[in-house]
Amino acid sequence: DAQGLPPLSASAEARQQREIKEARRQIALLFGLMQNRQPVEKITKVLAAIDNGCIEAESIEIQDPGSGYAPGYGAPRVTFPSPEGGSEFETARGRAILRPSGKILRIDLVDRGIGYAKPPTVKISLPEASFSWDKFDSNTTDTARAEATVFLFRDGINKGRVERIQLTNPGSDYAANEKIKITISPPELSPSEGGKVATAKVVLEYEVGGIEMVKKGSGYAAEKPLLIDIEPPPLTARVNMNDPMISRVMSRNQLLPRTTIPSANLRSKMPDREDPSS
Repeated sequence: DAQGLPPLSASAEARQQREIKEARRQIALLFGLMQNRQPVEKITKVLAAIDNGCIEAESIEIQDPGSGYAPGYGAPRVTFPSPEGGSEFETARGRAILRPSGKILRIDLVDRGIGYAKPPTVKISLPEASFSWDKFDSNTTDTARAEATVFLFRDGINKGRVERIQLTNPGSDYAANEKIKITISPPELSPSEGGKVATAKVVLEYEVGGIEMVKKGSGYAAEKPLLIDIEPPPLTARVNMNDPMISRVMSRNQLLPRTTIPSANLRSKMPDREDPSS
């Protein structure tokens, strides 16, 4: 009875694998010496199979961190190319890690106020970093106050209320946990006559700061750079979908709630309950 060849020892198997890899590499190098019609894809596939490289998070360089990401949406999807070694190898998988960009993404109305005859002024606090002694010592100019403009309802049932606050300068160097104060000037109508100051809050912008690897993959060419695709932010990240007018639950011709914090009834009508802004 033929029992076949005896199994190789661990050292003999390792030596055999090294010899196979070296033989493939030599074949690929011979192809590379051809003057014309070089089988580039096949060469790359052979070399990738030999290298059997994986992707480490430390090896990923973020060339463009993007902009317009908002907190609460979860990690953007990251798409890696398939391994050059072929379909028998595993494609890498990962997710993006977000960090504050130092800028303000948007300003959300909390209370529309009432009794305004002309657009009020709005003042946003300076970044706390601007008060750091390190800033004074280094003479840096990368810290800036954000600025915004207020728009009123000019006519109709909501006249005298704030329609929206438009960011005109996102500022820079705002930190993730600092308390950013936004002050809106009072209306011409006095409190005794029913006037009320509008209030708002800021939402910080986030950007991609790195990639967390879920699966490192296999079969990648060791020295060939790869382009990684990162999911862009949703368009709703730049608007307050809690506002019933913006989410189109109500029209500007209806009497809007004074606050943009939605009631249970309004929330049930929001277009996307999975959207953290709605």
